Amino acid sequence: MSGRWRTAQLKPRQRQLTYTYRGANVRIISARLAEPHESTQYEENR
Repeated sequence: MSGRWRTAQLKPRQRQLTYTYRGANVRIISARLAEPHESTQYEENR
């Protein structure tokens, strides 16, 4: 079973990326602009 991972890109425009590993490949599940609360949470937990 593969896990899902999320990451955010640094400013000026943060993005929310959800992905999983499938063997040697990376499968992108979702990519979008981060919501304001997600950007705040990322900055607080870096």
